[in-house]
Amino acid sequence: MSQKFKASGRPDPRCDPDGNISILISRQTRGMKNLDPGVKHEKALPISFYRKIHSSAVTEFDRGVAHLCSGALFFAMRSCEYTKVNGTRRTQTITLSDIRFFLGNEELSHYDPRLHLATTISITFRYQKRDQRDDTITHHRNLDPLMCPVKSWAFTVRRLIKLPGHTTASTGDTFYNSSTGELARLTATSILQLFRATAESMGFASLGFLPDEIGTHSNRAACAMCMYLNGVPVYTIMIVGRWSSDAFLLYIRKQVQSFTRGVSTSMIQTQSFFTIPDEVANPDDPRTRGNPNNAASGAQRPQIGTTNNRFNVIGPQLHIFH
Repeated sequence: MSQKFKASGRPDPRCDPDGNISILISRQTRGMKNLDPGVKHEKALPISFYRKIHSSAVTEFDRGVAHLCSGALFFAMRSCEYTKVNGTRRTQTITLSDIRFFLGNEELSHYDPRLHLATTISITFRYQKRDQRDDTITHHRNLDPLMCPVKSWAFTVRRLIKLPGHTTASTGDTFYNSSTGELARLTATSILQLFRATAESMGFASLGFLPDEIGTHSNRAACAMCMYLNGVPVYTIMIVGRWSSDAFLLYIRKQVQSFTRGVSTSMIQTQSFFTIPDEVANPDDPRTRGNPNNAASGAQRPQIGTTNNRFNVIGPQLHIFH
């Protein structure tokens, strides 16, 4: 409502004459916040969770989804960046043209048989939630046969270029629907169902949370936690996850058992320490407050009613005439 008022050139009805939010509104919103239940953050997913998705894959479609999910993990992708979501979003889903592979300094074509051997993969996020355009993030190939960003995205690219009628604008979530004979996009809802089914099969004893505690942001939380738990610097976490502020801290789940791993060991490394004493003023120093010779402290001898001579004047004794 306030936006409508301001758009019409009228003053914000929420504000008092000083331009501040009315104290009545502030008190009301504070009271409403106090009554709100605690925030329940979506749980972070461990690497073993993504391995379970891979091991459970039976069909070629399942394997395609597994590689898409693990590839999205390394780039901390939002659901709308690698799947189809309901409604209009500012963030754009990545396409074939956004994915580039390099073998050393040589850029590889999507049709190159060495694609899975590329040194690095770079994905450019054209338009994001935080209004930043053409943000390119790069990952290096590792030796893991499944959980590797280069191998996962090489599998996805090869799957896409086999689709009939594909173009460079084809999104990474495009699959061939054998029942209809047409291309279709993978939805965020179906990914969420897959995640919760995987959590159900792994069990509470293994994960420490229930399937309904997983959400579409669990993928970003997983990326942040995996980097944090393995000593990746904070600024690298922010860059890889494309967080422009310390908002990424919301994705660091302190409920994770490994969160404080090594902290108690570090705490006892320094057995004792010396505290520098506070500076204590010398009471004999005339600059000390309360000293009778401190003219600025108000504690000096009263001069009212006393003889006005140079011995009763507090201050430096200077010659006026030279």
